[in-house]
Amino acid sequence: MLNLSPKHYFFSQPHQPFFALAVVNAIIFMSLFALSMGGYVSLEINPITLHSYSMIYLLFTPAFLGFLLTTFTRFSQMPPLTQKEYMKVFYPLAFATVLFLAGAFGSIYLIYLAKLFILFAQVYALFIFINIYKASPSPDKHDQFWIITAWSMGIVANLLSFIGTINFSKTAVYSYMIFLALSIAQRMVPFFTHVMIERDKSLMRNIFILFLITSILSLFNLDLGGISLIVAGVLLAKEMIRWKLPFFKNEPIIWILHIAIYWLPLGLIMGGVSLIAQMVFKSSFLALDLHLVLLGFLTTILIGFGTRVTLGHSGNRMVIDSATKVIFYLTQIVLYFRIIY
Repeated sequence: MLNLSPKHYFFSQPHQPFFALAVVNAIIFMSLFALSMGGYVSLEINPITLHSYSMIYLLFTPAFLGFLLTTFTRFSQMPPLTQKEYMKVFYPLAFATVLFLAGAFGSIYLIYLAKLFILFAQVYALFIFINIYKASPSPDKHDQFWIITAWSMGIVANLLSFIGTINFSKTAVYSYMIFLALSIAQRMVPFFTHVMIERDKSLMRNIFILFLITSILSLFNLDLGGISLIVAGVLLAKEMIRWKLPFFKNEPIIWILHIAIYWLPLGLIMGGVSLIAQMVFKSSFLALDLHLVLLGFLTTILIGFGTRVTLGHSGNRMVIDSATKVIFYLTQIVLYFRIIY
């Protein structure tokens, strides 16, 4: 049996370093945002911009990569990636974290340099996904296509972030993060639940178009995108009702995924209503639409998927421990307080 040192073991599977980077960045940048908003530290970057960009590209993006670089090959019936391949994505992302943190205190130019390293990691990962897609013998590449499309939109949103006057966050959230997570969830949640049903292949195309409409309108600071979010929420709700997921007949690791995916149509509809209310009443709900889907759907489903991938690749039973349950419950509590606030 091969004995690996802690260092070599840590990098032996892609989900381990990427998940760890996501957790570390969550602690660092959420703390920094809180300290900045409280007036305890002075930064070279606007606290809201720090919060949105660091969450999107230094927290969720490494988490996505930890999952995709582990499972995209399985989706495509291809052999696992070599350590050399996925570490070429990890190193620039980790270095970008250091640059971004230094730039927040020292120079805005370091932040732009950090964005370039993140962009490099995104583009390199895109080439990995495209090469797997092309070489895959799988007869059905529907899900892989939309995963690659969503990842490409993450690159577009990052490029938009270089233009300081452009509101890139809705493009990043809806067309990249939420659509990417949905591309995986609409395949994996029914599979994990042993619900075998023929999926509506037009659903992902329609949702992508609706998210793209919201993204484009947001670039012009128009809240009319709330209408397309409501339509997307209704379409997803109808599809999920058709799945008939057996919610109360599964282990906690599965019902966490169920609660997460139910939050998506609910969050889209409530978020869409909040955007329309902002437009009608000329008031702000402090990006409620984004937080509903990011906390309710995305964070919750990442807890479920991350736990399942970690358990599956460590040879443990597919049973979550009490710590994971606490993290899940706390996420829901934070979400409810955010709605009330």
